[in-house]
Amino acid sequence: MNKSICVILLLCFIKAGAQTSALAVGDSLVQTGAYSAAIEVYNQLPVSPQVYERIAAANEALGRNAEALAAYRSALELNADDFRLGYRYGILLSKSNYYKKADSLFSGLHLKQPTNASVLYQRGYAREQLKDSTAIIDYLKAYRADNNQQNALYRIAKLLLEKRSFVSAKEYIDLGLKANPHSTRFILLDGLSYYVNKSYHDAIKRFEQLLELGKDNESIREHLAKSYAQTYQYEQALEQYKVLINQYDDRNANWHFSLSTAYLGLNEPEKARRHINIAIGLLDVPLDSHFLALAITYNREGNYPEVMKALQEALAENPQNQLARYQLAVAADNRYADKALVLPFYEAYSKQFPKGRFIDTVLYRISDLKEQLFMDKD
Repeated sequence: MNKSICVILLLCFIKAGAQTSALAVGDSLVQTGAYSAAIEVYNQLPVSPQVYERIAAANEALGRNAEALAAYRSALELNADDFRLGYRYGILLSKSNYYKKADSLFSGLHLKQPTNASVLYQRGYAREQLKDSTAIIDYLKAYRADNNQQNALYRIAKLLLEKRSFVSAKEYIDLGLKANPHSTRFILLDGLSYYVNKSYHDAIKRFEQLLELGKDNESIREHLAKSYAQTYQYEQALEQYKVLINQYDDRNANWHFSLSTAYLGLNEPEKARRHINIAIGLLDVPLDSHFLALAITYNREGNYPEVMKALQEALAENPQNQLARYQLAVAADNRYADKALVLPFYEAYSKQFPKGRFIDTVLYRISDLKEQLFMDKD
């Protein structure tokens, strides 16, 4: 049915005094998704809360939230005591990011129905977006008022997890999983809870379960990859990092660096080196830790000239890196048969870090080298 026909029909209904029938025309258009045509019909009718509410709902369906909000306000001006109308208006305020107004509106509705769990949840949600710490109180009240309020239960668990109240969070997560063992949002919270507590094997089970249930995103893959790496399951970690790089971001330096760590765990220094170099090429920040990792790959192969070169690059990035300075001396010790060439590297460490964590070992080696050089003179 096109617009012109709708208007003609409407005029016929109005002339006949059949406003109810005209509403039915608009409602039938809404049911078929013809929202714009329905709005045109509703706009021809005498104003009333019911007409404004229909105009609001149709605009909302079209994604025209500003027009929908205006229609809800007009409806409430005519009938301020309509609880259902106020509730729908509040929901749209939140969806439109007007959280202060939503908070105020739901507070008014709460006074009318203090035990309404949905109102408590919606006020809690608005307050959470406003960074108001009392949000969790509303969520708790909502859940106590109605134990079927799973949205409130989820928000409670999530907020407790963010506050690192792990024991309390786990209690609410378990309640959510008891109600629905296949709830991906509670399984995710459970996996994250295990992950932050370094219970990586349990975290892996949860993240794998999410993938089996069809829940797949960058965050899940990254947490799964890190959990595999932490449990020395390097082949599985490699698989996940390859998915991350190939499907999400092949220019993520951290993933390339983590991939190199997994390759090193599998004693494949050449592949590890390739991804470290990719990471170095992608980053524009101090890279001393990356060059240290590069040095380790060469050290595995006994390639001490390249070890020293990488460590010197690390020190160029960060001259205060104690480990790089110490490892450079060790690499020189392994490389040079002439210990006169080695001594300056240890002395450089003792001069720069007289109270460093390797100072005892360094001073012992300096003394030992000086004794060897003295003996060689004889």
